[in-house]
Amino acid sequence: MSKNKNFQGIIPPMLTSFTKDGDLYEEGIRNCVDFLIEHGVHGFWALGSIGMGPYMRIEERKKAAEIIIDQVNGRIPIIVHVGSTATRDCVELAKHAQEAGADAVSIVPPYYFPPNFEELKEHYSFIVEKIDIPVIIYNNPSVCGFNITPQQAAELAKIKGIIGIKDTTSDLTHFYGCIKYCREVKKDFTLLYANSKLATLGLIIGAHGVIPGLANVLPELYVKIYENVIQNKFKEALEIQQKIISVESVFRQPRITALFEALKIRGCNVGFPRRPLFPEASEDTRQKIKTALKALNL
Repeated sequence: MSKNKNFQGIIPPMLTSFTKDGDLYEEGIRNCVDFLIEHGVHGFWALGSIGMGPYMRIEERKKAAEIIIDQVNGRIPIIVHVGSTATRDCVELAKHAQEAGADAVSIVPPYYFPPNFEELKEHYSFIVEKIDIPVIIYNNPSVCGFNITPQQAAELAKIKGIIGIKDTTSDLTHFYGCIKYCREVKKDFTLLYANSKLATLGLIIGAHGVIPGLANVLPELYVKIYENVIQNKFKEALEIQQKIISVESVFRQPRITALFEALKIRGCNVGFPRRPLFPEASEDTRQKIKTALKALNL
């Protein structure tokens, strides 16, 4: 397992709280921050896909980032996602995150009209030239329509200011390729893997840290996985991972809404997701979540 002093371990892609009417819910955001830190997580990935950043206006994204950074208060590192369809919006959000006190920003490839690789390279280069904060590439092909290959990731790693990548593919071969090629460019390149079911394997093959959506509701289990892996207790880590896999499907119906419900059941008032997502899960889903949490002794 690789080590990185800044971004390593369990880094939840934290939820962003809203009221039932769809306004930012500051108390819920602060509650979520404290719940996760109290359960041992090592960092935050804020305002990404699960954090519903693309559902928010620019000023809302700025406000949410300020609340998160204020509540964390330097306790753990914060990576703020600033990706957007327009390069100029990414620059504006990245400058704000830098001024607000984020430790790094992440940028997903522009979506809606996926760029070709030369356009993508220029997109990242232009942004990096305008800011003074570390940048982490965010490869999320399922929503962006562009899959950054390991070789392309290594090419982007040559850009000064880009210090890492988050890979959300479910293909460990792809992620291992990113590890291999990016480390040839920068030995200290930060490698983060985002898959709730494959988190343990991602760590074993070389990820500095993992960003599993389920770490929002099962933080202590993922922390135990990480602690076991860094002690080379792979069997114990995989046993915990298997327990998570056995109930994982319950938290996908509907996915983000179910995460909100699970946190409420665990005693953390995080409010609601924003429409068009359902603000609340069905009673049947609630009962299934309760059963799953009980099976995990939570």
